[in-house]
Amino acid sequence: MGLAAALLLPSLRLRASAIAAVAALFVFSGFTVADTTLADGDDIDLDTEYSRVRVFHDIDWYTGRPVLRMNVNDGYSSAMFTDTDDDTDLVYPYTRFYRLAEHFVPEIKRGLMIGGAAYSFPKSFLMRHPDAVLDVVEIDAELTHLARTYFDLPLDHPRLSVVHEDARTFLNRSNETYDAIYMDAFHSNAVPYQLASREATVQMHDLLNENGVLITNTISPINGEDGRFFRALYWTYREVFPRVEIFPVRDTYNPERTGNVMVVAFKNGAPAGGEPSFSSDDAELASYVDNLYRRGVAHDVPVLTDEKNAADYYSAAYIGRLRR
Repeated sequence: MGLAAALLLPSLRLRASAIAAVAALFVFSGFTVADTTLADGDDIDLDTEYSRVRVFHDIDWYTGRPVLRMNVNDGYSSAMFTDTDDDTDLVYPYTRFYRLAEHFVPEIKRGLMIGGAAYSFPKSFLMRHPDAVLDVVEIDAELTHLARTYFDLPLDHPRLSVVHEDARTFLNRSNETYDAIYMDAFHSNAVPYQLASREATVQMHDLLNENGVLITNTISPINGEDGRFFRALYWTYREVFPRVEIFPVRDTYNPERTGNVMVVAFKNGAPAGGEPSFSSDDAELASYVDNLYRRGVAHDVPVLTDEKNAADYYSAAYIGRLRR
């Protein structure tokens, strides 16, 4: 998935991956790998201009099934099962929570994904929405090349548009509108500061259709000192969007625990003339909606702006404590 540092590992591995969660804002190096099948036991280990990338076979921690992983800067960025051709069968649990958009916007016609990596979720999106189109912004073109070579990303897909560009400059110039925006970009363990600011949030808000949603993957506790970036992002979104909800991927009842937390921001706080529904007759979607976080979020940190943005400070302090 888009450079998401994917995360739900056993607790010790989770803390390690939180340290290594990786960025979606790199530059194409021009490095080209051979278009060959990666055999079991082989390991691609290369440097693009700003990141170390590994592609290797592994076993899924939850199911015991074989997977092919893409790690970027030692963070678990993307993976796919190698025992199936079903692109909707996603490895990392947090990627499935992007399907919350299907619940809140049932008729998705156009989506935007920020962060591509091995394109696990984009492939799933295209299969689940046969009439929809998806734009993906991934600045590191070498990751896209690896995805096409080893992760079954089609070279040309009529409903997929890939843009190799800094996501903020894309937001600055885009005049497209979307039913859903999926944010999966990381720097250290946080959304990159230039994509977390109020100004960037306004740009994403403006690119959404009337009933559209923004879904952002974060890796953080909700409460405590280590959750300061999360709370800053949450309250930044609250300044721009009329309604923002939180969906922890694993532990809804322990806000001190580090893990994937999906933040859903609604362009229209009362879509279709009423409140958004937090129940579903679809068993899979219900399993995601049921993780709604129903407690308060402390308002103890300032919002993030282009001028005053503590995202990197919060991330550095958090990683420093983990390394002690």
